[in-house]
Amino acid sequence: MFQTANFLGRGESLTVSLQGGQRAQDYTLAFTEPFLFDRNVTGGINLFKRDVRYIGQFTQKSTGGVLTFGMPIGTGFTRFFTNYAYERVRVTEVSDAYNDPLLLARNPFPDQPPKYVRAQFYDYTFAGSEERAEGVWWDRQLLREYFPAVYLKGQDGMD
Repeated sequence: MFQTANFLGRGESLTVSLQGGQRAQDYTLAFTEPFLFDRNVTGGINLFKRDVRYIGQFTQKSTGGVLTFGMPIGTGFTRFFTNYAYERVRVTEVSDAYNDPLLLARNPFPDQPPKYVRAQFYDYTFAGSEERAEGVWWDRQLLREYFPAVYLKGQDGMD
């Protein structure tokens, strides 16, 4: 990997990263110009190619790029940045387990689907020795709601 924050002595940043292994390859080329067209405007581009092999599951190949644009807000050091990203993802070598009709045919809710679904974010820690002696292994503390209860229209008579 090569990275510099003052490429050619003009304040530009350049990153060239080549990483490879048996399961993953990651190639990145990025360039940022802090004074685009000799103005106090930042412009940048980041191009990448990634191949990741998830053993026994699938291979994911990603190619893409990110364009960055930044400009000052007011007279201080505050800046506004916006990005446009494009990524093409291709999944290959999918494990046969994902295409197993017996696995796909299994309905986890054979009698009736749930009416409501919600997600909550908990912090789990190991329980104390007294609780573990009683078979309780975890203490959990609700941190926040990840998303509120939702329902599929028509499932509970509400439309």
